[in-house]
This record gives sequence, C-alpha cells and structure tokens, in this order.
Amino acid sequence: MLLWSGTALASDGDERWEGAYGGIHVGASWLSGSMTAYTPYNSYAGFPVTGLNESAIIGGVQLGYNIQMDSGLVLGLEATASLTDIDKGAYTPIDALDDAPDNRLFWRKSDFTATVAPRIGYASDSFLITGKAGLAIADFEVGHDQNGTDIVGKKTKFGYVLGAGVEYALTSRISAGVQYDYENFGSKSIGVSGSPDIDIDQGGDLHVAKVVLNYQF
Repeated sequence: MLLWSGTALASDGDERWEGAYGGIHVGASWLSGSMTAYTPYNSYAGFPVTGLNESAIIGGVQLGYNIQMDSGLVLGLEATASLTDIDKGAYTPIDALDDAPDNRLFWRKSDFTATVAPRIGYASDSFLITGKAGLAIADFEVGHDQNGTDIVGKKTKFGYVLGAGVEYALTSRISAGVQYDYENFGSKSIGVSGSPDIDIDQGGDLHVAKVVLNYQF
C-alpha cells in the first residue's frame, strides 16, 4: 500500500522529513474483480464467478526512510504490512453452465497484504506529498461447495502497488495523513483440491484508503 510517510524533524527552524520513521495505519480495503473456474474432468472450459466484490476494515504498520533535498524533493523507501478480513461468496450464473446444477457456491478470501516500494515526493513547510510504485504481496483463498463438501485452495500472490498521499507534521516528530493504494495481482491460477479438482483463475484488484500516523526516530 502506499505511504507518504516520514515525520517532521526540526532543522534550522524548518520542518524536515529526513530520516527513519515508523507508524500505524487504519482504513478500508476493497477487493474487486471476478474469478474463472475450470473443471477439466467434465469438459467445462471455464465459467465466470461474479459478484465477489467486498470491502473490509484494514489496519497495520509501516516502516521507512526518507532523504530530503534542499529543493524540497523527498526520496524514500517504505514497507507496509496490513491485516484485513475480506470474505465473499457468490453463485455461478446458470446460463454459463448449461446443464450444471443450481447453487454452485464459490468464495474468495484475503486477510493479509504487504508492500515494499520506493517513493518520491515534495515537502513544503509542514506538508509532504508523495507517490510510490513497487511490489505488492497478498494471501488469497478460493473455495467451492462441491455437493456439500468445501474444497479450498490457497496461494500467496505477487503484484504491483501504485499509491499517493499527503501528510502533515503535527509536531517535530509526529505526523498524520491520508493515503490511497492500488494493488494489482493479475489473473493467476489457484488449484482447489478435491474430488475432482478445480482450477480457479483469481483476478482481484485491491484498493486501500487509509489514515496513517507516523513517528520519526
């Protein structure tokens, strides 16, 4: 997720964003996108599972380091780790399955995400505006109620994060702000073990809006 971060450190009468910092964040996460399920055993070449968009509270921690130039340019690196509780089920459309039975429930869950990303920003007095782009990691679980038996597949997926935010120095060491991150994990197959097996291409994008509080060491 992104972090416009750092915290102010007084230097020659001016607010500075130079150095190491750490803090906490809390906000809302939103997982969007559909899945495609493949069942080779009965020749279904792929049918969509829609209606899986879900939002949840998200919270976690961040650590980073900033270097501030005399011009106000700020360069940094930040890592974040967050817990959330996204959990949504949906039924496949009957017309996509032809002779398949009703009530074929699938679900998708995600409870952890992390990012590592370089950042660039501009500092003016007590304000810092930044953007970032880097690596995103998230855990995903997909599952299917197969005739009353739950079959499940889990996978850690890697993608990219894009983010932006603004932060305000409350004191010489404490700052607060808001931020938005977009995490894309592409469409990658997750095997669901059962009898018979199912392969699911899970293509969710994670959106995160959060409030951050940082302390400069």
